[in-house]
Amino acid sequence: MTLMLGGEPARGGGWLARAGRVLAAAPPDRVEHAYLRLPAALQALYSRDFDTALGTLREVATIADQVRDPDLLALSRLGQGRAPVGSGDTTAGAAMLDEATVEVTTGQAG
Repeated sequence: MTLMLGGEPARGGGWLARAGRVLAAAPPDRVEHAYLRLPAALQALYSRDFDTALGTLREVATIADQVRDPDLLALSRLGQGRAPVGSGDTTAGAAMLDEATVEVTTGQAG
């Protein structure tokens, strides 16, 4: 993701594709799969496809809860807050962003 956000989408996409190929045989509820879903969720957010982004981020949050990964959970909640804000539901979005902020500022997320 660092490469993609740093202006090198081909290299970043290549690494994400390689990671997806390596994980292809792993069960879909593995935390690594959830981390690989984050770039797709971000792409959906940037494309203003808020429903897709929200659905993907909810799947990520479910896995994060199951494996107790506070960083992944915080990232998914941040996205789950941005999606409603982007689609005009600032009340729901702000509530989720507030929840993510609590997780980060209380040390639950690294």
